[in-house]
Amino acid sequence: MIGVLHSKGYEPNVLIVGDVEEFHARLGSDRSVNVIGHVKLEGTLDNRKFNFIEDHVLAINDRIVDMQELSAAAARGDFDYIIFLDHDQFILCGRNIMLANGVANSQIMMYEFFERNIFDRFYSWQNEVLLFIRILKREKVRSLFDADGFLLDGQMYVKPHGLEHLTVDSLNTARYNYPLNINLCDRIYDSLSDCRLRHYDAVLLTAERDRHELRAVLDRLRDMGDAFIIFVRRSSNAKDILVEGDEFDEIKTVEAENGAWFCAKVHRQKELAVWVVAHKSFSPPPLDETYRIIHAGRALGTDLGYEGDDTGDNISDLNPYLNELTALYWIWKNTSHDVIGIAHYRRFFLNAHGVKGTVENIINGEQITDLIGGCDIIVGTEKNPASAINCTQRDLIGEDVRRSIDRAIDVVKEMIEVHQPHSLNAFEHVMKGSALFRCSMMIARKHVFDEYCRWLFSFMLPATEEMYEELKRLPRSERRVLGYIGERMLTVWLLENHVKVSTLPIAMFK
Repeated sequence: MIGVLHSKGYEPNVLIVGDVEEFHARLGSDRSVNVIGHVKLEGTLDNRKFNFIEDHVLAINDRIVDMQELSAAAARGDFDYIIFLDHDQFILCGRNIMLANGVANSQIMMYEFFERNIFDRFYSWQNEVLLFIRILKREKVRSLFDADGFLLDGQMYVKPHGLEHLTVDSLNTARYNYPLNINLCDRIYDSLSDCRLRHYDAVLLTAERDRHELRAVLDRLRDMGDAFIIFVRRSSNAKDILVEGDEFDEIKTVEAENGAWFCAKVHRQKELAVWVVAHKSFSPPPLDETYRIIHAGRALGTDLGYEGDDTGDNISDLNPYLNELTALYWIWKNTSHDVIGIAHYRRFFLNAHGVKGTVENIINGEQITDLIGGCDIIVGTEKNPASAINCTQRDLIGEDVRRSIDRAIDVVKEMIEVHQPHSLNAFEHVMKGSALFRCSMMIARKHVFDEYCRWLFSFMLPATEEMYEELKRLPRSERRVLGYIGERMLTVWLLENHVKVSTLPIAMFK
């Protein structure tokens, strides 16, 4: 289970123009702000009179400072914001003079603006513009995961021109969640666990983290994005993580107020393999190097000359009961491809809907890479024929297993209740209907594939153990009953998980 991303918010360093005790009293004790200086705009210090309006000098912590020194400190990131408690001082005295002498507009604000937009995050309208225009648009980001809820709290309410087709998902920070946000965020998740299987072009990180915290978050979210877009303020050591090691192919920097945006593209091997499951010798159609053949149940049969599911960590000897699931288990435990696919020796995905079921239209590696870039998993077109509209999965499994089907369904349900109780409702929903993503065929990113397999075998193996002696006594065709039920489990798992699915037709070849 993925927990919270960070234990603290952004802690800004601020200068206060006004009474510091009043500032703390208005802000409240539950908000973390580092007041590094008390600013006086006029007065006498060491027998020297100063007046900010007349001579552009002020006092910070009982030391006289001129505008050149103040603007240099702002540029270095010595402080993040200058906060005025009094409106007249802000409008009539301070803001325009500071702007004219090099302090950025986004660093000078009234208390009310700070309370609404800042206190535990970095905010700048200019920084949001830089994010959208200089990074998201320039890098052609199609999907973004806002892991810290930065955009939900900001001042941008709709996607800028040219980015209307950008998909933005965000975590709900529970601070602001106005209906207008749906024009900026396509989906708002309540927790990270809800979207842990999703994949995006980029993951946005904006909360303040030191190098160790950032390291932990990057490791945790690595599978969720092809790139990380990270805001790091100037005084932070978190940026050191981005330039160490070889986990990023490319890092681009865009200077911003009080820090910089870093766009770091994750280094991936991008290995892709579609495993063709076979239990007997066959003549494969012409396939590109993406495809590999695996012999399911080789532990119990003649060696066909293919890669077998009987090496390493395996359950090959259960093939008479679990069908292609023994190959699925071997692939899960013994391979490390970035994208993993399952096909059958007679069934293959076609590259598009509406095309003929010919060898030329079997999907190839390049087409898979392009399609998986916009989704999390590819499965066969949902099968729910009109002739089966009033059928259940029990009816569709067939006559061959009539005597054992009820017992097998009960055992699987019992094991789901023990090992994956949250899946029980989805299991019953699928088994009572006729809709099905069939054949256990899929193409998925590795972390999605791994998560499915962990879930599936957590109860299918105990169910097989529970029924093992019974299955051995059944006729050969009826021993496969758990395999038929296992085929339906992909639909159950997809039903209850937040994954983006693309479907392709499956064609049968002789």
